[in-house]
Amino acid sequence: MPRETVSCDYTIRQERGVRKLVINCKECETDFSMDDCFSGIVLSLEKEYNISSIVLSDYIERQYTGAALEMLDSIKKLGGELDRLSSRKTDSKDCKKCKIVPTRMYPRLKRIMLMEPEKLYDEYVEYSRSLMTIKGCTKCRKATKEELTVLGKKLLQLRSKVLLEAYGILR
Repeated sequence: MPRETVSCDYTIRQERGVRKLVINCKECETDFSMDDCFSGIVLSLEKEYNISSIVLSDYIERQYTGAALEMLDSIKKLGGELDRLSSRKTDSKDCKKCKIVPTRMYPRLKRIMLMEPEKLYDEYVEYSRSLMTIKGCTKCRKATKEELTVLGKKLLQLRSKVLLEAYGILR
């Protein structure tokens, strides 16, 4: 059964002008790890601003700052961009059946980003290929092509950050 995308129960702890997002893991059924909490943390982070660290709080606490926080912030911003793109209106009745209709494509990409981030790049490539083969509305295809180009650049930047921080690989 697939996991559900839900935000975590959290509080904001403000200490000396520093805002910490404290995720309450004690009541959660899943394991106490970034892997299990990833989607909930990103969704919680979307609701807040000026966060300088994230604390997973169970009977022990794990704090994430620096590069880890920057990655999560980049993912949060990418999610916001996907939300914004999904609100683009389409003109045609044929759009409802189309694979690349923004109201379906971008929320799916966000869901994959939150639930199965390892599959995000492959899904993006699949949508890009679909865009090239779909016949019909040239106005919508052009807008989607431009959006996917910008999105692709952001995905590559995020991938480069991950490779640099995790493996020291410059790309």
